[in-house]
Amino acid sequence: MIGPSIGGYLVYNFGYNSAFIASMILMIISTINVVFFYPNETNSLRNKTESNSDPSSILTRRTIIFIASRALPFFFMFYATILTIIIKESPKYNATEATLGLMTTSISIISLIAQYISGLILDKIGSIKLIVIGFILDGFGYVLYLFVDNLQTIWLVRLIIGAISPFYNVGMMVAMMEIVSPANYGFAMGLYGLSEDIGGIIGSPLLSTIYQNFGFQVTTYFISFLCFFAAALVWFNMKNLKK
Repeated sequence: MIGPSIGGYLVYNFGYNSAFIASMILMIISTINVVFFYPNETNSLRNKTESNSDPSSILTRRTIIFIASRALPFFFMFYATILTIIIKESPKYNATEATLGLMTTSISIISLIAQYISGLILDKIGSIKLIVIGFILDGFGYVLYLFVDNLQTIWLVRLIIGAISPFYNVGMMVAMMEIVSPANYGFAMGLYGLSEDIGGIIGSPLLSTIYQNFGFQVTTYFISFLCFFAAALVWFNMKNLKK
């Protein structure tokens, strides 16, 4: 949460290289911490997990479609990137690096609170309904960008989007654990992570092409459509899920 604010402060006062150097130091510290302080698995636990693992059992129509649907939210990475550029470079907003860092930090704080709330809601209505509600709200949330006219309102809309996204993020993670046996978590999460990478790889050039050729408004409507499509895809594929 505090990283973006610190990064924005460093860039604003000491230049872009300072943020990269600070990130490099933190990554080295994190690597050392994982390598030397992460508890080792016992041989019995490792052998038990490996003996019960059956990756082929994951490759069902329902699971593949669900994992593929995880790629759709990562199309939105482009939107966050282009908004940052617009806020920074447009004379209409002309935000500093420090302001962008503070904006990102505030979004992280809102998302953290929303994660807790989404967990409480999930216990009441289940993971699939939570995912669908999250995508539908996100679809309407992106349309709000068409009505922003200053830095304060665009900041507010980004906070709203930040509060909504944990609903489908948390819901999809829980749903994944519900449809996959513990012995296959490793393979399943590998596919899950791969779908996220594919979403970012496909989404960024696709949306950038739409943005370049048709503008911000069409891109916004397209992203909103993707949210509603993702909600329908998850609902019809997973509505009969039995835990």
